[in-house]
Amino acid sequence: MQAYHRTIFDLAAVIAAQIEERDNMKYLPNIEKSAFKRGEYVGYGHGLVWRVKRTNSSYGNWIAWPQVRDEAIMSTFPLYGFTLADLSKQLEG
Repeated sequence: MQAYHRTIFDLAAVIAAQIEERDNMKYLPNIEKSAFKRGEYVGYGHGLVWRVKRTNSSYGNWIAWPQVRDEAIMSTFPLYGFTLADLSKQLEG
């Protein structure tokens, strides 16, 4: 019986930690987690929808590509940021 209670309390502690982590995340008004691609985000700005993912580029840790079919727009618009907050500011302006 004690082992059962221990696992319930452990589970409660894990859930409490996840809730705290979620509440401590910064609110970014124009970037949200992608519902379709694991580990990616969706950004909104400049009248476009952006695909945001991690990169190991020297320009930044995050890259955003506009989701359009026009090659001229795609080739001129990759945005880089060291944090998602940096990228969010670029998408706003």
